[in-house]
Amino acid sequence: AIKNLEEKIGFELLDRSKYRLQLTEKGRIFHREAKQLLHANDELAQLAKELALGNEPQFRICYEQLCHMQSYNEIISNTFRLFTSTEFSLTSGKRFISLEQVNSGQAELGIGPWFDLFHATGDLESVPIGRLDIGIVSAKGVLPQKLTYSELQTYPCLAMFESDLSIDSDRLSYSKGSAMMKIDDVSTLKSFLLSGAGWAMMSLEHCD
Repeated sequence: AIKNLEEKIGFELLDRSKYRLQLTEKGRIFHREAKQLLHANDELAQLAKELALGNEPQFRICYEQLCHMQSYNEIISNTFRLFTSTEFSLTSGKRFISLEQVNSGQAELGIGPWFDLFHATGDLESVPIGRLDIGIVSAKGVLPQKLTYSELQTYPCLAMFESDLSIDSDRLSYSKGSAMMKIDDVSTLKSFLLSGAGWAMMSLEHCD
């Protein structure tokens, strides 16, 4: 069988000049590549089996940065390791982005704090998965220890950009009248808070 293979490929795989047979240099390279191809063939067969069982070839998750927690990362990581043939795609960004992407079919799963809005914006199923503590936060010295909601409006406010979802964002706005800085990611928001630029409503876990 090996002689037939050597005739087919046009070079010797085995060095037969010594007492023990051993691979030629070309044979060693050929053997290495053959093993990789056979392994890839096994992986392809496993992928076909998983797809035949109904496993997703791709699973898209969108989460809103303000509510993202380490516990979600652990669950998603464990699922990723369990379904190795599924390509996981994770996105995040503006306020309401998880609603927008689930509504438009860009994501299978959205993680966000807008629980009631999931039902108001489409025929969607939602389940509570954890507690989210949101507070009014700023660097030390930016806000007085005590102030009313009306007084809060006179201080500069930092907020996340909203997505393009058709929704009454003014009704959900928590600041009217004060100077407003819009930011598109929570790390930048946090850095401006620490620099004393203003106040924001954000997850207390991010503050920790």
